[in-house]
Formats: sequence, C-alpha cells, structure tokens
Amino acid sequence: MIFSIKPQIFELKCVFSYFRLKTHITLLLPVYVHSWEQRKLGEIGSVSMCRRIFKEQTSENGEIPFYKIGTFGGEADAFISRELFEEYKAKYQYPKKGDILISASGSIGRTVVFTGKNEYFQDSNIVWLNHDKHLDNSFLKCFYSIVKWAGIEGSTIKRLYNDNILNTAITLPSVEEQQKIGAYFENLDNLITLHQRKCQIDGCRFQSPLAITWEQRKVTEIGKIYIGLVTTMTKHYTDEGTLLIRNSDIKDGKFEFGDNPIYLEKTFAEKNETRMHQIGDVITVHTGDVGTSAVITENEAKSIGFATIVTRPNPKIIDSNYLCSFLNTDKHKKWAVSISTGDGRTNYNLGDYFELVVPVPSIAEQKRIASYIQKLNRLITLHQRKYDKLTNVKKSMLGKMFPQNGSNVPEIRFKGFTEAWEQRKLSEIATMHARIGWQNLRTSEFLDNGDYMLITGTDFMDGAVNFDTCHYVERERYEQDKHIQIRNGSILITKDGTLGKVAYIQGLTMPATLNAGVFNVEIRDEKEVDNRYLFQYLKAPFLMDYVDKKATGGTIKHLNQNILVDFPVVLPQKDEQAKIGEYFLGIDNLITLHQRELEKLKNLKKACLEKMFV
Repeated sequence: MIFSIKPQIFELKCVFSYFRLKTHITLLLPVYVHSWEQRKLGEIGSVSMCRRIFKEQTSENGEIPFYKIGTFGGEADAFISRELFEEYKAKYQYPKKGDILISASGSIGRTVVFTGKNEYFQDSNIVWLNHDKHLDNSFLKCFYSIVKWAGIEGSTIKRLYNDNILNTAITLPSVEEQQKIGAYFENLDNLITLHQRKCQIDGCRFQSPLAITWEQRKVTEIGKIYIGLVTTMTKHYTDEGTLLIRNSDIKDGKFEFGDNPIYLEKTFAEKNETRMHQIGDVITVHTGDVGTSAVITENEAKSIGFATIVTRPNPKIIDSNYLCSFLNTDKHKKWAVSISTGDGRTNYNLGDYFELVVPVPSIAEQKRIASYIQKLNRLITLHQRKYDKLTNVKKSMLGKMFPQNGSNVPEIRFKGFTEAWEQRKLSEIATMHARIGWQNLRTSEFLDNGDYMLITGTDFMDGAVNFDTCHYVERERYEQDKHIQIRNGSILITKDGTLGKVAYIQGLTMPATLNAGVFNVEIRDEKEVDNRYLFQYLKAPFLMDYVDKKATGGTIKHLNQNILVDFPVVLPQKDEQAKIGEYFLGIDNLITLHQRELEKLKNLKKACLEKMFV
C-alpha cells in the first residue's frame, strides 16, 4: 500500500505491477509485497515505567510536571524538583521522544505521544513499550486504537498488567510500510483535531452572544414551498433527458443516484416545467428518512422531484446551505419523525412542514456556518471514498487470489509459489459444531454482564464480532459443550437469519460460547490448514454462490451441515496459505482504522451541528 498525503486530501493508491512471465502471468500484489508477520509485543519489546514518586516528593508548584493517572493527557497538578528529575532520569527507565505512553489503570489504553519535554510519569499506572527497530511508534499508536488486550477477563477492566501487554498479538508489515500507515493516520488525526478546535471556538461564537439576536421564523416565511410530482411516471422513464430525484436519492447534504439514475422524457418534463428545480432549492425527504435534505447545484438544476418537499429560500432572508444544514440536524429530524404519519411508512406531510420553526441569524453568520459544515462534508466524503476504495480493493483481490471457474491456480499469487492448488471438501479439513437444540438459550437467560460471553449472529460485523453488543451467560451454560467454546482464531458462520456471514475471532479476552444459529468451524489439522486463510476463503463469494445453487430455485432459510459438508475448498501449500491469510488480515486492520477515523469525523460533524444551532 502506498499512501500519498496532501493537505486536506487523502489519496490511497494501490499500485500493481507484473512479475516476470513463467508458466502463467503472476502479478505483484501491492508495492509492499512482504506478508505481514504476527508477533507478540513481548517478542519485540518490554514494558517500561518511570521510578516511583512518593507523595512527599511532590509539590503543588515546581519545575518538572509530574503526571498521575488522573492528569494523564491533561494538565499536571503536581511537580517534582529538577534535582530529583535529573537523578531519576539518569538512573532509571525514562521514555524516548516518540514513545507511546499508555494508561494502565482507570480508563485503560489511553495513549499520549511523548514529546521529549522534561516531564515525569506515575510508575505502573503510565507505561510504555520499549521496543526494537522492528516496530514504528506511529504504527504502534494506530494499533493501540483497535487493540484487544490479551489475558484480560471479566466484564470490567480495572488494570492493564505487563503480561497483558506482552502477550498481546500484533500483525506487522515491513517497517517502511508501518511508517507510511502511521503517517497517514497521524495526518488525518491532526486534521480532525484542527476541526474539533475550530468547532469549539466557532460553535461557541455561533451560539453566544450572536445567537441571542437570532430570529425564530416559520419555514413558510423564508421561502416558497411545494411538493414534487405525485403521479405515475414509469411510462415516461428514459435513458436520458430530465433527471428525476426520488426520496431515496437524498442523503445528508448530497444526492446519490447510484449507477442507474432515472430520467424523464423531454416532452413530459416540459409539461411540468413549473416543478423543475433551480440552483439553491433545498430538497427534503417526504417519505422514508424524513427531514434529510440536500441543495440543488448546477448538476441537478432543472431536475424534477417525485413526492419530495421543495423549499426555494428567499436569499435575502436565508442561505440555502444554512437551511440544509439545519434540516439535517438531529433536532429537526426527530421533530419531523415525531409528527410524521403513514401506513407502515413515515410521511412528512406538507402541512406539518409548514409548522416548522427555523432559527435565522444574519446572512453573514448563516454563510459562515454553512461554509464550515460544507468543509466537514467534503472531508467526510473524501474519506468515505478512500474507505470504499480500500474495501473494493479487498473485494477485487479476493476474486483474484483464489482460483476461479475450475482452475487450480489463481490469477495473482505471491512470488516463489508455483504448485497447483488442491481441491478438498470442507468436511475433510474442518468440523462444524453448533448449540444442540435442547441446549438452546432463552432470552431470559441473556445477561448484561458476566464472566462468560455469548456470541450470536447479530453480533457479527464486517468479518469480526463486535464484543460490545454481546450478552453473557452463566458458567453452566458455557460448560455445556466444549465444541462451541470460542477462542482467538476461531472461525464462525451464521446458519440462521442472514445466512453465511463469516467472522474471525481476535482480541477475545474472556471465555465465550455460541448461541443457536452459529457454527464453530474447527480445523482438523492446523499443520495442513491455516485458519486465517480458511476464514478469507469462506468470506469470499464462493460459499454463498454454492449455497444459492443448493437452493435449486427455492430459498434456504437454514444453513445445515448437510449443505456445508460438500462445499469445495481449494488449498495451496500451508506456507502460501499463511501469506494469503496475513495479507488480507493486514487489509482488514487498515479498513478498521479507516472506519474508526470516519466515525470520528461523523461524530465531529454531529457535535458541531448541535452547537451551531439554538
């Protein structure tokens, strides 16, 4: 992966090139072709901490700040003398510039990058990994943001011990690739921080004292309002002509038409010319995700809406983008939902919309607010595109790194591997276990906390399990069946509900079992089959294509073993399996990082919208 970083623009480029021709064409995966290596943190470093400082050695004033767990990452409220600092720094462990400090108690796992300033830190509560040259600190910081610490049991984590850190597994690319990844996310975090600070400053300004003078005006006072066409138009659909905007095309601040936008015949559109949109019109969802709005730009000018609410703002009173930002606030959307009616659907009736009250500051302040929200929207859109690109790269590579259409070699493979792949049945390489019928759990047995986690199909999320949504069970339920006791490295498949979802377990810190509806896939011989490879193969489209064929025109509502036992799995030799599994696990980790950064931006926007409107 090559990350090219430009100011406020993030560009992810996956560069592919050809290997030399042998018996068939092979392709270099990305420029970074080395597989990611799984190590324990204890194999590449040791836990370090400062020398203990006693209360009587501190004061409320002094030269050297002393950070306790309560002030970690904030402002110090205690100090030590320079003499003591210089003595302890020379004699005992002390962090290097760039080391990632970790909180080991309280809110564990908080991180601070040590800047090299003269500071001292509370022993055992604030620690760092003193590691070798095989690990880059910027990459380590990214890893800490998604880590599940090893060996931590119980529903409440009160302390992070040295063994928890040292026994935690990390998957490492080359140092150069680590640096690229770390720099990319560091740059993104810096941008998010800048926007947060701006939000705190500008958001307060927008509310006070200027908000005191804001008018409260009904939406009918600030512009012309009408409903889009409400008539059958399918016979007037065409491949080109006048763009039709449906409620489903309206997203938060933008329009999304997908790959197949709908157009209306020119003659039909001309008969309804009075309903054509103008630049600056604000289009609001009438049916569906009510209240969601977007502004007509030159790209959508002269389009026509189907059963949408159209507001044509008076530019002397209100700015279009400001109005759109207000309509997309949770405050407005919740109000719209509360008054909406419909038979099985939510409808934002025009009469109810007429009762909407809009806060109206000066035009200058409106434009300032709108400009800021637009900048955030662009940043979110750009980052969403990068996230989508990365997920699409993985999807594409899944199709190319496994043999297709009866072939025994893939289109793309790592250098040095030429042997043909072997086809086996899933039942030959793995066993499948699920909770037996008489062992099924009642919802009344689900616990909100406990020592034994319960995993269900609803907890699956993007190839993993979201432990935060899991329930818990009593010990006797956990011990009923050892074959459905889950560990790190387990592969799970949903057999009820949404069939064929696959999850790979990593970061599990406590005993766990399965509810009905999920298979535990156990590899028979781990010397022959790599679990990460098998997970990626099951997650590729082959499994669901196979299930669809087995349905023979019907619909399978339950995925049983009789269907899965004959599922064909193609296997290269174990070393090649491991490289493929590590490669995709690395991509999955990057996708997770992108996803979390995207969530930060969306949460920032939400916070800004809450602050900027009265």
